[in-house]
Amino acid sequence: EALRGQGVTSVSLHLDDTLFSGPAWNEAWEAGNEAWVSGVQPIMVDVSAYHGQGGYPSDPALHAAQTFADHLREAGVSVQGSITRAAAADSATAVASVSSAPLADILALSLRTSDNSMTEVEGHLVAAAAGESADFEGAARAVLAQLGQDGFDTAGVTLLDSSGLAKGNKVPARLLAQVVDRAAGDQGGEVGRTLLAALPVGALDGTLDDRFLDTAAAGTVRAKTGSLDQTVSLSGVVTTADGRLLAFAVVVDGFAEGGLTAARSALDERLMVPLAACGCQG
Repeated sequence: EALRGQGVTSVSLHLDDTLFSGPAWNEAWEAGNEAWVSGVQPIMVDVSAYHGQGGYPSDPALHAAQTFADHLREAGVSVQGSITRAAAADSATAVASVSSAPLADILALSLRTSDNSMTEVEGHLVAAAAGESADFEGAARAVLAQLGQDGFDTAGVTLLDSSGLAKGNKVPARLLAQVVDRAAGDQGGEVGRTLLAALPVGALDGTLDDRFLDTAAAGTVRAKTGSLDQTVSLSGVVTTADGRLLAFAVVVDGFAEGGLTAARSALDERLMVPLAACGCQG
């Protein structure tokens, strides 16, 4: 509309995706993860539509530019030649812009659905905002630095990505529990409440929608899930039968490949359900 308002009916199109640097694919991700994460680039169309389905575009940013070109043509603005990558000139004039949804809404979607691609982009953006290189290494440095500034002990942490897909990651359950505890406590403030509200609810939504059905944990557990071939985790809060709010983090790993379902069931049935049902004091 802005172009037509200026009388422009033909353009050439360049894609500036220079916000991120480094490879789009993390070398620590195992083959087969293509169904669970896309190449990490600063622009992509409808990222959540692909989650868990596979079929991500091989070049998400270029696919987004091509989609934009299609919309331009549909609006009567022809696109001349091929789309090329080029950094926008400092003297460039903005024709139009679009603002994203609030960050809290974006984080809520990525947490609720456990969307690895969104989380990796968020990590890269944290790095860019912190003045680090906007790549996997920079994201890890920025996240750990922020945790340190917030008073958390990151000793023993190895962070190779922002989604948790890299098998070399090492994050103590202690740290996860401390983050959730801070969010739920008096120091959590608006940020903490936003985090807790974004977590999936047992037997209701997100990655917990089919867990804890018809148990004491239904509706009383809010937690972030983690599921790999040989690791399962759950970190969040649970309201017990006597109304106590408890923060927890559990990581189960080292079981044989193919044992995910059994490990997750054991976590749910032997720990979480009894914890939610207890009238425990302490």
